[in-house]
Amino acid sequence: MRLFHLALCYLLFGCSVCSSQPQQPEFTFEASSNVESRPSTTVSPTVTLILSSASLLSTTKMGRCYDAYDDSCKGGIAALMAYARNNTVDSDIGRLVLPRIDIKSSFVQMHPLDWSVNRLVLKDYFNFDVFWGVLSFTTQQLYSKERDVSDLQSTDFPLLASTLDIPISNAWKQFVQDIHFHEETGLAVMKVVRSRDRNHDRIQKTIESCKSLLSVIHQINWQAGCFPQEEPTPYWSYMQSSALWYNLSQTSSQQQQHPEHPCWIPVIITGQGFDPPMMDTFVDALATYEKFPPAVIYQPLGIDKFATPGKVHNTWVYWNPAYKIYGFDQLRLHLRHDPSLTHTQNEVLDLTVTQEDTGNIDEQVKDDQFVRDIEFLKDLMVEAEINDPLLGNTTEMLYTREGQFQRCYGGECPLGNLFADALRWRAQADVAVINSGGVRGSGWPAGEVRTSNIWRSFFFANTLCEISMSGLSLFRLFNYSTSLATFRPWNSNAADRPGDRLFQVSGARITYNTELNTSRLISMKIWDKETQEYEPVDRLKIYKVASTSWECEGFVPVPDYLTTELVMKGERPAEIVDELVQNVVGSYLQSLNGKVYDTSIKGRLINDTDSLQAMDWIQTEESCPFRTYWSEEYLTCFDCPDVSQVQFAEEMLNGEGVSGQDDAYLLQATVVNGENFTITVLPKQIPSWISWAPEGGAISSTSVTSRDAGTGNEDQVLLEPAQTHTFSFVATSRDLDAGIAQATVSFAVQDGGSYPGCSGDDVKPELKKPEGSRYAGFVLMAISCLMSISFAAWVYWNRDDRVVHKLQPEFLIGLCVGTFILCFSILPLSIVDELEKESARDHACQATPWLMVLGFNMIMSSLYAKLWRINKLFGGNSFARVTITARQAAIATSALFVTNLILLCIWTIVDPLKWRSAMSLYGSCTDVGPAGQGLYATIFVLTMINLVLTSHQAFKARNISDEFSESTSLGFAVFTSAQIVVVGLPILFLISEDNPDAQYLLQTMMIFAISTSGLLLIFVPIILHQRERQSQPPGAGRLHISGMNTTTTMANSNHALSAQSGLSGTSSHGANSKRTSAW
Repeated sequence: MRLFHLALCYLLFGCSVCSSQPQQPEFTFEASSNVESRPSTTVSPTVTLILSSASLLSTTKMGRCYDAYDDSCKGGIAALMAYARNNTVDSDIGRLVLPRIDIKSSFVQMHPLDWSVNRLVLKDYFNFDVFWGVLSFTTQQLYSKERDVSDLQSTDFPLLASTLDIPISNAWKQFVQDIHFHEETGLAVMKVVRSRDRNHDRIQKTIESCKSLLSVIHQINWQAGCFPQEEPTPYWSYMQSSALWYNLSQTSSQQQQHPEHPCWIPVIITGQGFDPPMMDTFVDALATYEKFPPAVIYQPLGIDKFATPGKVHNTWVYWNPAYKIYGFDQLRLHLRHDPSLTHTQNEVLDLTVTQEDTGNIDEQVKDDQFVRDIEFLKDLMVEAEINDPLLGNTTEMLYTREGQFQRCYGGECPLGNLFADALRWRAQADVAVINSGGVRGSGWPAGEVRTSNIWRSFFFANTLCEISMSGLSLFRLFNYSTSLATFRPWNSNAADRPGDRLFQVSGARITYNTELNTSRLISMKIWDKETQEYEPVDRLKIYKVASTSWECEGFVPVPDYLTTELVMKGERPAEIVDELVQNVVGSYLQSLNGKVYDTSIKGRLINDTDSLQAMDWIQTEESCPFRTYWSEEYLTCFDCPDVSQVQFAEEMLNGEGVSGQDDAYLLQATVVNGENFTITVLPKQIPSWISWAPEGGAISSTSVTSRDAGTGNEDQVLLEPAQTHTFSFVATSRDLDAGIAQATVSFAVQDGGSYPGCSGDDVKPELKKPEGSRYAGFVLMAISCLMSISFAAWVYWNRDDRVVHKLQPEFLIGLCVGTFILCFSILPLSIVDELEKESARDHACQATPWLMVLGFNMIMSSLYAKLWRINKLFGGNSFARVTITARQAAIATSALFVTNLILLCIWTIVDPLKWRSAMSLYGSCTDVGPAGQGLYATIFVLTMINLVLTSHQAFKARNISDEFSESTSLGFAVFTSAQIVVVGLPILFLISEDNPDAQYLLQTMMIFAISTSGLLLIFVPIILHQRERQSQPPGAGRLHISGMNTTTTMANSNHALSAQSGLSGTSSHGANSKRTSAW
């Protein structure tokens, strides 16, 4: 029945309807005139398929491969065809070569025919009937707009680009082929175009497009009788039974005959736009396509999964993970065909692959045809060399690379500047970067610059690349570059530090220190078009960056910095623009309009070996310090939105009234939103004697009413960034006692966002300490410091005096130094809120505990050492001689002092005090985080331990009487300090933060009392004793026997010795008494 239908169809309608290739324009093809005809009765058992990426010439540089036997001949279409002929076997009857159009080589750019030289070589000389290439042909980007490509737009030499949606307005619409039907091999080939959009929807659309094309091939094969076992569709069933088709056939004018066609074998070739997961999805979907799966799916650049051809269901799959630029894959399809049948579906029984490397062409493949091909291409190359257009003028361009010398590896180089400037100019970018390994060549003399000069300096077929990067991403890029580069022009390609990692730049000034071991980046600055100066890089600002396709796709791991790691808000991964770098440089020189390009060094890469602090901008969520929050959008730790940036402009609100009277006065405070986001300010706390001013600002005694703040939405104020608002208050003195009344009006700030780890604070008018209290503190500090200096000078002046010498000058000087340090802590305590800069306030905050702790511990350590020595000498009952040196006493007390010193250093480095104006009305120094609080508590405990231990030594020495009554004076000094601390600290904690006058005065009084009490209680007795001793008659002496409270007076004459003893029944005689002193 099926055979009858086919015969009837041919009789009635002619071959135009029933032939193996229907008259559908998008699937028609023109057979190449030099292709050998395949006998209709014989089908080749094997056919070969070659996807070519070869250039037109067998060289990447002009002026080479003039002779077929020259060693400089590498690759090229002539070599590919020579290998293809050499690899032919007896079973090969058909061969299909799909060449890629060459639009990036210097030969094509310089030849008079420009891109159209491809047609001359590929179509007219090698007789290829189709080509494939880049998308710029069809999308009409800038790269293809600049050229006349009309000679490439033809139906006899179409562009093979399957699954490409071309708008009807595009001139390439009618010259693009979805499926290439190759009669010699019987292959129906689809070249799936490369997709830069790698999302799931895109791959699904590509799969559906391929299924549609496979259905077209299936329909053609079905009409050719390749599936006799299949039932006809309802359309063909109707056609068989309808007489209308006979009448229609009588009016048909198409009665031409066509040779018999084979049953087409569908082959799909994919591009580089498919990553491995997408390729898996693609293969699974098409191999299981129930209607007509492809026979072969081939990807030139794949992964190891199908490095050896394998089958997925009935589809052969091959991915080449090692595809070479100087090479090609020759796929050989082994077919099964029964010659006895006129129509049968070809089946691929096996798929074998021959991989060829044409980098070094074997002599055995250089046949006569190869020699003729090279001779023909040589003539074309000579034409290109003669056609060398003038681009512009420059000063002398020094040679960049010669032998082992590579100038750009050592730092900034002129040629790198030229290419970077051109890239930045074309992309209208802020910054341009290009690696130091690509720019090379012998340079050129001052004067004219031609196309050949540019191509000799950069012969890679790289194109423009554009990226949008934040300052943080720029830091990552340049930190990698400067850390890995050798900065050596000689022998600079070590395995651990390849020299080409250094980027030549435009629009930037990069400072580094080559003497640092790891991170070398010191600073980054970007050229500001408005200020016409280099400005520091803004961490969060988005900069437009230009580079080349090599940096964006192939220069591992640089593409990661330019694509996958660009996750910050506003950043855009690398986008390739199909415009050759050489053309960009040429256009840039032409744009100068005769102006000479200056090739001198511009100071863009600077080696500063004096700067030792490298940049460190890398932050993580875990590294965010206290009172900051992590922003995933910006990969940055931001300060918590606190009221340090939402402040009142007035320092203090003052008013005067008469106590007990209904006097009312107006107070106004202006709040400023210094944050970069919108906030809401609403009242939170207001004292009873202050209320809000009525609308309009008019006040009287009857208008003053008490009202709780924050009870209604009418008090909320919305403030945009940098916006201000003035709040008006009314104060009455009716219920106030005579004197000064201070109170706080606080406000809550709603930031309108979610900031993990941040807690809200109240905003209040930040007030400074009253001037009277500040002056009182300065006076107390001056008195105490002058006393310390005076007593220290007295000790030094009388250091040879017997009294001072016996009391150990080192102890006395140490006491004076400690007292001076302690009293000097009043200075940062007094001026911290007067300082303008936030950093200066922070330093003053941390300086206060340093001075307090060190001063107090030095005083206690000096007293402890003295008392410990007295107890060691006189605390026992034995009269044995005991010697205690100053060194031993210092060692005994230095442990706590040194420990506190170490803890203070750690505290300052890890988590120092910060000035927080938002925590109270007057601002204060607060601990930043748990680490600071823990260190503060530890230092406080150790200081109190020092005080307790010193008090214990004073208690032990309370009954010891020495020559100068030291133990008594020292004990009074220690117990006075302890009493001040025990009584003063609880009172200090009980005073409200909103009463800074009392807080400040109590702190300064405690410091003053501890400082002066120790000095007066110790030095006054010593000075009085010295004067008493100096007033005694000459020759008189005084003997004091410790522990016996016995005084013996001796005269110069030989009078009898008289003694008075406090011990009953005991007498003391000069001859029998043991003379003992405290030292």
